[in-house]
Amino acid sequence: MRFNVGKIEAWLDELGRCRSAIAEDRLHDWYGFFDLHSSVFRVTDTLFTSGQIHERLDFELVKDLQIAASELSVVGAEYMNRQFIEERDRFRQFYSEMNQNLWMQRKPEALRLVDFWETKLKQHQVTFTSAMNALEASAPTDKRHRP
Repeated sequence: MRFNVGKIEAWLDELGRCRSAIAEDRLHDWYGFFDLHSSVFRVTDTLFTSGQIHERLDFELVKDLQIAASELSVVGAEYMNRQFIEERDRFRQFYSEMNQNLWMQRKPEALRLVDFWETKLKQHQVTFTSAMNALEASAPTDKRHRP
């Protein structure tokens, strides 16, 4: 789960670079990639398989972890990256046609896309942090104090 939180922080940094590229009208120079599929869910899978997930995590947290697992996947990565590639293509098209007014009309939508993904990733970050805290709190005492 800590690994996933770190991955989300890197993706949020990349979204910040994307936001700057949009705001500065240089989206054509941004080539970020979101490897959402590189997240790891072994702890969650192990808890689910063993039946401990409902003993150690509440229903809402389990539900949120399932959403995160679904969205931080190969399909989720393809979907997110395709959206940003389409925005970059629109930017290039509008600038190549020398019709910057079209981009200025589209720019707020591109920024909303960044905001959407930023909000979603921050929600997953909270979910992982909450799950880590709950798992640590429910860990057997003897295991928590091992070196």
